[in-house]
Amino acid sequence: FRRADDTIPDRFFTDAFTLGPEEGAKLDREAFKETLEEYYREREWDPRTTRPKDAKLRQLGLDFVSAV
Repeated sequence: FRRADDTIPDRFFTDAFTLGPEEGAKLDREAFKETLEEYYREREWDPRTTRPKDAKLRQLGLDFVSAV
């Protein structure tokens, strides 16, 4: 998987919700991108490649997968 795969359908940003307490609201594309960046940071993944950083791989005992 790549960063391009970490998305949701465009309709969530263009079509308003039709039910529930958020009826009429749309998701903000920029807020979604910021949240995704935070998700990568929290998991210690490279935000460009979405690959776990080498330090995280070592922490998980997966040194053999590391680029180092």
